Amino acid sequence: MDLNAGTVIAGEPLSEVGRRIFELLLAVADGTSTAAEQWGHREFAIEPRGPKV
Repeated sequence: MDLNAGTVIAGEPLSEVGRRIFELLLAVADGTSTAAEQWGHREFAIEPRGPKV
């Protein structure tokens, strides 16, 4: 995971965690590599939800 949101449990305001998530989202959209990309993972699959026919 690229961001530790568990700091909310330690008392960090949810609005601050939301701000960090948004800033990370913008950084990745601007070209910053994710942790998975830095580790060399290049293949991802999004599993469909619901019944499979």
